[in-house]
This record gives sequence, structure tokens and C-alpha cells, in this order.
Amino acid sequence: MATSSNSTPFSDEELKHIAKAKILHRLAFRIHLAAFIGVNLALAAINYLTSAFSPAWFVYPVAGWFIGLVAHGTIYALYVGGTAGGAKIGLVMDAAIYLAAVPALAFINFFSSPGYMWFLWPTVFWLVGIVIQGLAYRATAAKAAGKPPKKSWLERGVDKEMDKIKSKRQG
Repeated sequence: MATSSNSTPFSDEELKHIAKAKILHRLAFRIHLAAFIGVNLALAAINYLTSAFSPAWFVYPVAGWFIGLVAHGTIYALYVGGTAGGAKIGLVMDAAIYLAAVPALAFINFFSSPGYMWFLWPTVFWLVGIVIQGLAYRATAAKAAGKPPKKSWLERGVDKEMDKIKSKRQG
């Protein structure tokens, strides 16, 4: 491994890659912060418009989203500190928090205001966010590892059929 002019164990190209990753992690945190603010303002508005804050159910999803925001901040801090990194950790943490928070939100909902299933709002939109994050991770993980992207089911089926045809011709 070549070293940079500052006597680090990383080459200039590797340092550039690390710097780019830090910038992207910081951007991801800022995007999640903006989503946190926007979605929770929207939930507060929905709460006000549908029930004039009686009950004030929007505080519960705010708490759940705050956990997610803290997780993203932690991922960024760990990556910057060199302890851990990668989009996969973020995806796994988000999924784990989602799986822990949704039953808690449902429990709170059914005991605080069983007539209105407000927990579905954060449940659905949070799941959409995780699915988008998972798809983005899947699309970029192979590229980042220098591997060709995974073939679609159709491309794999065509390859399989081509192999069958080739084996019949040779046999």
C-alpha cells in the first residue's frame, strides 16, 4: 500500500475515498434530520387538524423518529472515529429500530386512543423509507465492492436457458 505525503498508512486515493465516505455520511445524516423535522411537523399538523391535539398522539412518533435520528448520528460518529462504517450498518440499525418501535407504537396507540389507528402513519412511511434505503444499499453495494450488479431474474433465466441450449448443441 502506498503512503501519502503525510506518512499515513493510506494512499492519497484511499484518503480521498475515506473523505468522500465521510461527506456522504454527513449528507445522509442531514437528509434524515430534514426528514425528521418535515415528517414530524406534518404529523403534528395531521394531529391538530384531525383532533386538535386531543389526544396529542404525534409525540409518540416523534419519540420513535428521534431514536432513528440518534442511530444515524451514532453511525456517522462511529464512522468518522474510524470505529465502524458502511451503509449496511445503518440499514441494519434502522430495521432493528423499526422492528422494536412499531409494536411499541401500536401498543401505545391501542391503549391511548383505540378509536383512531394513528400508529399506521409512521409505520407505513417509515417502512417506505427503510425499503428505499435497502434498495439504495443493494444498488450501490455491488458497485462499491467493484462487483458487477446482480442480474435480474429475467437475465438469470435467459442465462440458464442459453446454458441449456449450448449443452444440447455440444451433446
